[in-house]
Amino acid sequence: MRNDFRSSAETRARVQRSLVCGLIFLMSAGGIGCNIGQKTTVLALQTNPASVSAGTQVVFTATISHNNGNFAGATWTLTNSGTSCSPACGMLSNPTNSGSAGNGDTATITYTAPITAPSPNSVTITATSVENPNSSGTDTFTIN
Repeated sequence: MRNDFRSSAETRARVQRSLVCGLIFLMSAGGIGCNIGQKTTVLALQTNPASVSAGTQVVFTATISHNNGNFAGATWTLTNSGTSCSPACGMLSNPTNSGSAGNGDTATITYTAPITAPSPNSVTITATSVENPNSSGTDTFTIN
């Protein structure tokens, strides 16, 4: 009877080791590109003008795709030579975030260029996903 107990304990230990090894394999698969059960968010900036006339407005649109059924929108920033520059390089207003439980959600913002172009006259607008701050889109344009 004692040998049966030892055999049962050994079998249980082997099963536990197999389960742990399988779990480690599945966890490491997620780190090498397997996206089982992970949430992803991809943001693409759709409006990409090369230049904007001083004193005019442009509506920028970002498309955000995700697989988690939520839509938290985007945050927007303006920079000039890597430094935050609003209002000298323009103003952002009227942000909108519209979406559903599926892909194809959008975020928009109205950019108003300053009356006088900053120096240097290039401005970068960045839209960053609220759900995944590692996902963003940028456009650099000049103010004429």
